[in-house]
Amino acid sequence: MTSSSHTSSNNGSNIGKLSGILLASAGVLIIVTATIVWFSIRTAPTELESLNVEYKNPTINIPLVPSPAPANNVKSQAIGKESSKEAVAVIPSEQSVPVVDSEVTLKNEQPEIETEIESFSKLLDGYGNDNFLKNIAPKSWADHDWLLPDQLGEQIDSFQDFNIDLIEKSDITVDLISGLPEKIYIPILGLAAPVENLRVVEKDGREVYETPKNLVGRIPSSPEESDSFKGWYFGHLESPIKGEGNVFHDLPEVAEHLLNGNKVLISLEKSGKQLVYQAIRSEVVHESELKLYDPGIEKIVLVTCSNRPLYDHRQLVTATLVGQVK
Repeated sequence: MTSSSHTSSNNGSNIGKLSGILLASAGVLIIVTATIVWFSIRTAPTELESLNVEYKNPTINIPLVPSPAPANNVKSQAIGKESSKEAVAVIPSEQSVPVVDSEVTLKNEQPEIETEIESFSKLLDGYGNDNFLKNIAPKSWADHDWLLPDQLGEQIDSFQDFNIDLIEKSDITVDLISGLPEKIYIPILGLAAPVENLRVVEKDGREVYETPKNLVGRIPSSPEESDSFKGWYFGHLESPIKGEGNVFHDLPEVAEHLLNGNKVLISLEKSGKQLVYQAIRSEVVHESELKLYDPGIEKIVLVTCSNRPLYDHRQLVTATLVGQVK
């Protein structure tokens, strides 16, 4: 009896030790795994900083008349023509240009060549600037590729049968932006999503806006502007816990496009109206510093979370109204 009791006690002690070792090992494994996951998905500080970008080029609705080529530049080009083996008169036309004998003196023809070169310089300056399109429209003005970004996703198909009329800031009225948008498109990101006003709900004894679920949620700039294109548009970068979608998953790419000088167009649509905005700025702020303000009659602000896995920062993309799809 005594020997049997002693053996049972030892076995129980060994099982307890083994269980403790297994639990400790599991705890260490969980901590190591969590650490690896944390560092693999976390947003690097440099990546967060890279989301602060200002678009340096004029928006597509601002006309820019090209300035004439500097006089010294014209003169140097004319001299270059004289010294070349074959002098060619440069004119902006589709007619063939005859070759001029290099031995023939160009002294009497100098003013004409300078005028032609200056005219051609203006033409090159114009075609090198997107905003010149408003003043000199190409034959295929109805083709949306002249106004939309170079990288187009499949979602852009909805634009192909429409013309975009550019709108200047002075032409923007309350009536133009009236009505609640129902859809949002960002062609360069291949994004298409429904839009709804976010409701005010009670949480922890205070009133707050609900979070958007698988859509883009709009919050008006002021309570009096609930029925307007103007406002703030919120969407999830990702929602692994609540499962509320990730409609703005690619919004961080806007910063890189702006840095590269690409046009990022955003379309808001309701029945009978489709307005086009162009992104002009991307910035990141801590969630505690996010304050809703009135961006102006011509602007909207898109908002999503940033800084994985804490998601304690917000990316704000500001866009200005540039056109209307007819």
